[in-house]
Amino acid sequence: MAAQERDLQLMRDGIDLDDSALEDALKQYLDPDNVKFKQFEYRGLCLVGFDSDFYPTAPNSPEANQLKKKIETTFENCKSQIQKRVTSERIHSFEIELFCVPFPSVNDFRKAFRTELGLSNEQS
Repeated sequence: MAAQERDLQLMRDGIDLDDSALEDALKQYLDPDNVKFKQFEYRGLCLVGFDSDFYPTAPNSPEANQLKKKIETTFENCKSQIQKRVTSERIHSFEIELFCVPFPSVNDFRKAFRTELGLSNEQS
């Protein structure tokens, strides 16, 4: 429970949404002394990026519905692999919201993201 308490503290103390009303509303759910805290649910969030040959290289290309169908097909093919990984990691004590996002290159995205965060791009 100590790790969850620390996560709550970091969220509560570090929240910066550029909207004080929204921040105050969220902080009510993060405050153990507030009645709304009992409505708070612990969930995981996972971004699964995958390299995609069909990622559009120009605006409005390919057609949005075609792209959607290709992404859905790719996800269906990967769904069992994701499920096996979640099972092998024994992640069953809370809900995980999974976002699968196609990229022209996950590695290029990762490098750019790490650069934006001011982190090294060296592999550890």
